[in-house]
Amino acid sequence: MKLTEGMTARRRFSRLGLGLLLMCVVQQGAAFAIAFAGQAWAPWLLRTDWFLLAANFAPLYLLGFPVLLLLFRTVPDLPAPWAAPSVQSPVPPGLPPDHAALQSMPNAVPGLNPDPGPRLFAVPVSPLYPYASCPPTPEPYPAPPPLPLKEAEKRAIPPAALVGLTLAGFLLMYIGNIVSTVLNFLIAQIKGEEVTNPILAMGEGSNPWVMLAVLVFLAPLTEEYVFRKLLYRKLGGYGFGIYALCSATVFAMYHMNLSQMIYAFLLGLLFAGVMYYSKQIRYTILLHMSLNLFGGWVPLVLIDRMGMQEAALVTGMITILLAAGGAVSIVLLSQKRQQIRREMPLLRMPKPTAVEILANPGIILLLIALVAMTVVSILM
Repeated sequence: MKLTEGMTARRRFSRLGLGLLLMCVVQQGAAFAIAFAGQAWAPWLLRTDWFLLAANFAPLYLLGFPVLLLLFRTVPDLPAPWAAPSVQSPVPPGLPPDHAALQSMPNAVPGLNPDPGPRLFAVPVSPLYPYASCPPTPEPYPAPPPLPLKEAEKRAIPPAALVGLTLAGFLLMYIGNIVSTVLNFLIAQIKGEEVTNPILAMGEGSNPWVMLAVLVFLAPLTEEYVFRKLLYRKLGGYGFGIYALCSATVFAMYHMNLSQMIYAFLLGLLFAGVMYYSKQIRYTILLHMSLNLFGGWVPLVLIDRMGMQEAALVTGMITILLAAGGAVSIVLLSQKRQQIRREMPLLRMPKPTAVEILANPGIILLLIALVAMTVVSILM
């Protein structure tokens, strides 16, 4: 059982899972209560776009997120990851030269205290003994101090790289949409009726400027703060793998519908990588806003103005062009993968096991609730 900042890993994940669970329960419960009240006392409200949007989003932002923040405050932040050795100065000023030699030895582990290995020079205690079998001698001088490790600092991402990451995101959305379309088609064959896309259903007949405010500004700001920044504070010290998988999985299941879940997971991995590398949420917010703008809001406006068939043709051509640009971007990024890997921050805390992550009450209840809500959304 590993202690991380005064809390075991199992208890940390359980507390985080409980916070996310209560956020979803409060949001869904309040949305149902608002819809029920509207149906009972003012049915005409259900035909207005502003009421439907308010019933879906107001409980989340006014009730769900505050509950989540209160519970997350009870979980101490993990220490930030260490900066990669490639972005640290190899020998700080004033460090003894023999320390630099020890750091450069092949058996020294980057980012950790060096292990000098066997003594390179030893004075035999007796000429009768072979040199290689001399017993170890006490250290004649104090061991050099270890290189000071620095926490990962904020890193800038050039504008050209942001454009490439945005195009890569469009490719991931395209792939995820294809998979979701196939799965929805198979479910529709079993179910006997078409599976509704909640985004299309919500946007149909809605005020485009209200949808712009919700999809392009409000949703990216709040979602990136919770699923990237908050989870980075709580899980980033475990390393990129644990943080990225947890962030992407919860982000995908939070959408609670198969039409968005696949590409949300892929984009969650991309956003988590950008957050972990740069330690700046503004980049993930910009990426999220751009993808929601061109991949969500623009198609809704085109459908509203041109009709489904014409809009599908136009958005399909635009999507193919953007996806092609994304493929080129991924190829260019893959050519720099070794450099990116060298510059990624290092984990600072012992990695939790899969049992510690999953076998706890909070995560188990969260997964059961999210799977149940997703199944209900498919069957409705």
